[in-house]
Amino acid sequence: MWDWGKFEKNIALRDEYGTCLSYGDLERQGALLAQAVGRRCLVFVLCENRMGSVLGYVSFLQNHIVPLMVGAKLEREFLDGLVETYRPDYLWMPAEMVKEYPDFTQVYDCYGYALVKTGYEKVYPLYEELALLLTTSGSTGSPKFVRQSYQNILANAESIV
Repeated sequence: MWDWGKFEKNIALRDEYGTCLSYGDLERQGALLAQAVGRRCLVFVLCENRMGSVLGYVSFLQNHIVPLMVGAKLEREFLDGLVETYRPDYLWMPAEMVKEYPDFTQVYDCYGYALVKTGYEKVYPLYEELALLLTTSGSTGSPKFVRQSYQNILANAESIV
């Protein structure tokens, strides 16, 4: 989706502790994360304001893996209901949360985040242009997801630039 090669040595992310990731680091770590996932599928990203969260988000987009973005601090019962309903292949979560999911298997970790395989083995087709799912409560207060295509994301980034 993005060509980071020409910016390989430039800093892409810096956190409040001074840890930096270059665009080259993002590309390399993203390739390793995508390799751990192995195919286009749905991954719940449990977001926090941390480097690992951003790494997962951009890596999944870059490698045509569909992230569904939710807050890591969601009420556990609500999150479990979403996982049971949508049956993602993986969760990308803060590493300290892995112990809360003993039935899932950790397969990768990086920058304080862990990739856990849920064990839902059913392969279902995802619309080829589907890039990202974002939460919204909608007018009813029940969870809904806004679908974003790769073109939507690129157009938004171009507009910001």
